[in-house]
Amino acid sequence: MGLSLQKIMRLIEILTQPYLKNCECAPCFLGTYLDMADAVVGLESEALVLLNEPNLSELLKLDGGAITHHSRARFSILLSLVKDPQRKLIFLKNLILNPQFDLDLLDLNTLYEYNRKEQRNGRREYSRYRAKWHPDIDRVVKNAPIFRKFPELMDNKILPYEPQRTIRYVKEIYEMGMNQFSAYFGYYFRDEMILITHVLFEEYLKSNQKELVPLIQKAYLQIEGNRARRVLGTYNHSHKELTNKILSQSNHKCLPFETPNFGAKTIDEYLCYLDQTNRVKEGIENFRIDVDNKAHRINSKIGERLKQIASIEEEINVLKKQLQHNRRSQTRFEELRRLGDFHPLDRLKYIIESERPVFYFPEFMFEDSMEYVQDLPEEQKLKFQTKLKTAKRGILKKLKLFLLA
Repeated sequence: MGLSLQKIMRLIEILTQPYLKNCECAPCFLGTYLDMADAVVGLESEALVLLNEPNLSELLKLDGGAITHHSRARFSILLSLVKDPQRKLIFLKNLILNPQFDLDLLDLNTLYEYNRKEQRNGRREYSRYRAKWHPDIDRVVKNAPIFRKFPELMDNKILPYEPQRTIRYVKEIYEMGMNQFSAYFGYYFRDEMILITHVLFEEYLKSNQKELVPLIQKAYLQIEGNRARRVLGTYNHSHKELTNKILSQSNHKCLPFETPNFGAKTIDEYLCYLDQTNRVKEGIENFRIDVDNKAHRINSKIGERLKQIASIEEEINVLKKQLQHNRRSQTRFEELRRLGDFHPLDRLKYIIESERPVFYFPEFMFEDSMEYVQDLPEEQKLKFQTKLKTAKRGILKKLKLFLLA
C-alpha cells in the first residue's frame, strides 16, 4: 500500500508540474504532453484512484485556478491510463454527474488526442498502451451539460408518449443553445424526431403558445439531418404525413419550416410554390449581378477619368508655375526697359542703389560702365565694390578688379 501511495503521489506530481516551455505552439505543447503521457504509462491503478477523487477538478486547475488547455490535456492523459473503454465511459458518466467536477475539463478534441489508439512517428512504443475508444464517449462528452441537468437522459432517450415531459426537455435543451440542441438530437433516429415534432405540434394546436414555434422548427429541421430511420419503409410516409398535417392545420406562416410556407396546405403544394419562388429569386439574383457588373464598369470608367483629371490638374499646376515665373520676367523686363532711357552714369547709380543683386541686371548694361566708374562718388564706389564681391567672370569681374586697383 505504501508503494501504491507513493505511485499515486508521483502521478499527482507529474500531472500538476508547471509547464516549463515558454513556447505555446502546437508542436511544443503536444510534444511536452506526449512526454508526460509516456512518464505515466502503466499507472492505471493509481489513475483509477485519482478519477474517483471528488476534488479532481481542483487538483488539475492550473494557471491561477482556471481551466485551460493545459488542464484539459492533463485530464485527458489521466483518462487515457484507463485501458478498458467501458470503464472509461463509466468514469466519464460519473464525473459528469458529480457537481464538483468542472465540465470545462471535457474537450473532445483533446480527449481524442490522448485516448485514441494511433501510430505516431517516434511514438510507436507508446501507441501500444493507447486505450481503445468507446463509441458512446462522443455522445456523453458532447452532451455533458444536458446530462448533468437531466441525468435520466444519459442512458435513455426522450419518450414521445410522455408529452409534457417531452416538451419540457426540448424547451430546456433549446435554451442551452442551438449547438447543444443539434449535438443532442443528432443522436436520435429520424422517426424518433418525427414523433417528437408531432408531440410539439399537437401541444401548439391545443395551447397556441408562440414559444413552441421555434421548437417545432428546430425539431423538424433535425429530421433530415439525422441518422437513418430504425424501421424500414416508415420514414418517407410518416415525414410527409407530418409535414402535411402541420401545413394543413397550422395558420403560422413559417411552420414547419423556418422560411415562409407560402400558405401551402400540402408538401407538394409547398414544393410547387418553392420552385416558382426559387425561379423568381434566381431571376432577381441574375438582375442583381447585371446591375453590379454595370456599376463596376461605370466605376472603372469613373476611376480612369479621375486619373486623367488628376494628370491634367498636375500639368495645369506646372503651367501655372511657369506662368508665374514668366510674369516675374515681365516685371523685370519693364524695369530694364526703363533703364534703357537712362544716361549710362545714372543707370550705373540706379543699379548700385537698387536692392536687387548685381546679377539681376544683364551684362550688356555694364559694357559702357568702365568709362563712368571714376565719376561715381566714393560712397557709391564702395557700395558697387561690395556688390561685385562675388563676380568671377566677364565684365563684372573686370569692374571689380578696376575698383580694387
